Amino acid sequence: MKIGWTVLFSACAVQAAVTMSKVGEYDFAVDGCGGIAYSGGNQFWVLRDHNDDTKHAEVYPLTLEFDQTSGAITKQTLGEYFWPGSNNDSEGLAYDPGRGTLWISDEATPTIKEFLTSGMAQRSAPVPALQKSKKRGNRSFEALSISGDGLTMWTANEQALTCDGDVSDGNTSVATKVRLVRLTRPTVSGEWSLNGEWAYACDKCGGSTSAQSGLSGLCALPDGSVLALEREVSVSTTGRCRIYRVTPEALAAAPDVTSLSTLSNATVVAKGSSLVEFKGGGLSKMIVYEGICLGPRLSDGSLSVVLVSDGGATKTALGGLVTATTVSRLCALKLSGLDVRTLSFAEPERGTAKYVGSNFRFLAGDTVENMLTGVELAQPPTAHAYTNRGEVASWETCGWSATGQSQTTGVGLSMSFQVTGDGALAWDFTETTSTNTTSLVWANDSFESFVAGTKVAEMPGWSGDGTVVAATYEPAMPPGYPMAREAHSQVLAIEDGATRAYASEEGNQRLELMVCIRKSQDALAEHIPDGDNQIAVAVDEDGHLCVWSKYLENGAWKMGWSQLSDRVWEDDSWVRVEMLFDYTTNPDGVAFCQIRLDGRLCPTARGVRAPNDFASAGSWYASPKTVPTRKVNELTLQGEIKVDDVLLTMESWNPERVDSRTTVIILR
Repeated sequence: MKIGWTVLFSACAVQAAVTMSKVGEYDFAVDGCGGIAYSGGNQFWVLRDHNDDTKHAEVYPLTLEFDQTSGAITKQTLGEYFWPGSNNDSEGLAYDPGRGTLWISDEATPTIKEFLTSGMAQRSAPVPALQKSKKRGNRSFEALSISGDGLTMWTANEQALTCDGDVSDGNTSVATKVRLVRLTRPTVSGEWSLNGEWAYACDKCGGSTSAQSGLSGLCALPDGSVLALEREVSVSTTGRCRIYRVTPEALAAAPDVTSLSTLSNATVVAKGSSLVEFKGGGLSKMIVYEGICLGPRLSDGSLSVVLVSDGGATKTALGGLVTATTVSRLCALKLSGLDVRTLSFAEPERGTAKYVGSNFRFLAGDTVENMLTGVELAQPPTAHAYTNRGEVASWETCGWSATGQSQTTGVGLSMSFQVTGDGALAWDFTETTSTNTTSLVWANDSFESFVAGTKVAEMPGWSGDGTVVAATYEPAMPPGYPMAREAHSQVLAIEDGATRAYASEEGNQRLELMVCIRKSQDALAEHIPDGDNQIAVAVDEDGHLCVWSKYLENGAWKMGWSQLSDRVWEDDSWVRVEMLFDYTTNPDGVAFCQIRLDGRLCPTARGVRAPNDFASAGSWYASPKTVPTRKVNELTLQGEIKVDDVLLTMESWNPERVDSRTTVIILR
């Protein structure tokens, strides 16, 4: 099943203005960290750009515990690191909530790659050509973040590309321009594609000595906005940190600069006033924050935000008069004004869903739509003509539950609810079996469900020599096909005889089929069916349809062929043959068969009026055989013949008609 994806975010009135406040700073044990990502619960991941000895980047699992009221970090637990491939200048880190993997941006290459938490590389995301050809050394991809629904990724260069203007280094008049790059994917398992760029102007340096100011981190928020972390380093301002919020409205109002070869005259996206600004450390010990991510929700509904600094570097300024060392820190902040909810989406038992993973984040009031793809659910049997009696049918239904949400349960492959709280969504598949005892059909063969070329021996209940072939035809006259609702694009071509065996219960029955006429090559009188036949129908050498049965002559029963009508059928014409078998009416136990050709009864002198009325000139024909089991056991088709719509039913079955003729007698 192919389903296109649509995710809807409904307009949601924010209860208060979005604000941010600093909670506190904390010593951290690892130097050189430029990225941090949150993966749910109290679990974080920290990226060290490289180890001076190994020259490899390192990723550390980090557990943080928070005071749920103040947002302060109360405990840190650092795990064993892994190497993300051969990256040696990795700066941006983002957790993929759909796949449980980590994406890392490397500014030396520059690249964006996916890694398992074991360090094994998986996939790469596309990078704009200008970011590769016009990058500045140590000023490239510094930031990376994935949105709470897992469908959008943001990245940016730290300072201007060579084609886009000047860098801020040592120049207090330059507001370096960078490119916010957006990537999107249709599902959390899909591939990323580039989807827009926006010009962003960083703040100018507040000092000119050993100074630089640029964009060091991004954090995607569940309302579609992005937090931009700008950090400045200079002798006079030390490690100044500023965080801005670029709103969806600002992005919509600013032009997409993807096609621009330079940002020299480009309109920049509005970033408003900073949410928070502070200096990190002092002149000798600077705190230079480079990584930013959301953390868990606090008891008052606000979101924790965590920063990590790039420590361990020592530089001198003013001719050696000043020696500055960057130190490693974590910083906790609180973000208020967004009612953010966390949902988990379990892996479905079958197929794939748009959201599959954990800790997806949505703004309260957002409409979430989720669908399964690659799933075809069977339907329960309906009480229509072609469901066999006694047939064991199995089908699978699908339902879903969304605990903690306004709409908690539903049925089907698609679901939708408005986010009202934390919770989980799960798909539930149920397999059901049922034995159909209400149908009037014992067996049906339309040959439409088989691939053309299927042999007789490969079809259930059949044996002999024949093949399913593509063929279309129209019945010569009403009442049409026995199985009128089938497609009628295939028939069974029998080459040298075939038999259909039946396993039905005893009782009066009706057998119908479409037969393609072929005249007999020999005199039909010379062909005597064996003694095991209940009834036989054949085409003689002239094109008459004939029946082999018992008949009364001078009070005695005899056997022979009888023409059913004077009509002559030409070769390759199709006729609907209908035979009604009565096993119960005759007190002597003789079975009788009434025959219709194209819906018309076939009374002859050798037929009787009814199974219990042996007067001549009727449409009922006595079976030559005393039947031990009073039912149709098998249908044998001899010679080269084509058949279609072979249908065995109970007597009470009402033959389907697609057309009718009415005879009107008017008395005046």
